[in-house]
Amino acid sequence: LYGAYHFLEVTRKCGIQPLIGLEMTLIKDEENISLRFLALSTKGYQELMKLSTLKMTGRKNWSDFTTHLEDVAIIVPYFNGVERLDLGHDYFISVSPDTPQEVFTRPILPLYQVNSFEKEDIQVLQILSAVKDNVSLREVDLHSQQGIFLPASDLEARFKNCFPQALANLQDLIENVSYQIDPSLKLPRFNPERPAVEELRARAEQGLSDKGLTSAIYHERLNEELAVIHDMGFDDYFLVVWDLLRFGRSQGYYMGMGRGSAVGSLVAYSLDITGIDPVEKNLIFERFLNRERYTMPDIDIDIPDLYRPEFIRYVRDRYGSQHVAQIVTYSTFGVKQAIRDVFKRYGVPEYELTNITKKISFRDTLTTAYEKNLQFRQVINSKIEYQKAFEIA
Repeated sequence: LYGAYHFLEVTRKCGIQPLIGLEMTLIKDEENISLRFLALSTKGYQELMKLSTLKMTGRKNWSDFTTHLEDVAIIVPYFNGVERLDLGHDYFISVSPDTPQEVFTRPILPLYQVNSFEKEDIQVLQILSAVKDNVSLREVDLHSQQGIFLPASDLEARFKNCFPQALANLQDLIENVSYQIDPSLKLPRFNPERPAVEELRARAEQGLSDKGLTSAIYHERLNEELAVIHDMGFDDYFLVVWDLLRFGRSQGYYMGMGRGSAVGSLVAYSLDITGIDPVEKNLIFERFLNRERYTMPDIDIDIPDLYRPEFIRYVRDRYGSQHVAQIVTYSTFGVKQAIRDVFKRYGVPEYELTNITKKISFRDTLTTAYEKNLQFRQVINSKIEYQKAFEIA
């Protein structure tokens, strides 16, 4: 589901009705059951994210997932005896043009698995599967990689011929599906009982007083920063960051001071978010925040990774899970790694891989390495399997 939001944006720009789904295998009565879940509303989309989290955190039993199915359609791909499956919830049976003809008592839906847009992409998909499972290309289940994108008219004709009711059921199911995702920023409230602007000023002024910084230059700088912070709507943000550090210190954790451009903020210093006096060091607040460039404040804080779960639990309990998210990092293939991973699937031994990758500089793309590096080009052209592997890499 990492790409769901981007998918929603793109489909709407293209005038396509988006459908967000999730595929997973769960255990029911000691049997593995392949399942598809389709979000029927914004609430359903939120439920899918909860289901995905359960799966990613090690849950496998169907019973663990049944409390997060509001506005979610359950779809079970056809297998012999599927109608006897008792999930305790209504579900659809998905059929393909190759599904055996029979009379179903449960509603059916058309299912066609798409893995690639072009026939030529299938080999790339097989390589990726081999890399994922760390096996050779010969060990990949080729049948599981089939599924070329077909025009809607072709698929409709196939299903009309064998399962026309599946098409009608699909239309009825998705007719009113819509997702309303509000992209605007909604910061959590630090203290709903008191305006954040008052709370922040009181704590910042107290912080300066505790540090003995009472001269006019400090009060003038503090007033200027507080005005900018308030105008940009970040009063609660500073209070929440202060609260996170307060929590860590109260537990006896070693907490790093805020890093980055935040050290230019006197407000951050007064709250002990940072440890450097920006007035004394002549640091500029506008590098951190200014009215001319609306960006979220970026305060880097180091916490002990050993206690990371405790911090996540605290902020969820304190501010609500709807205000807490973890950031994902996507790993992409570097030039040398792409060569290594692909060539290895073709059975190229390690000493040859090392010889090949040595000829690629850190500035090269595969295209520039091939075009400008004669030695590299000669190696690639020396064997048919090298040429095939290079094209895929």
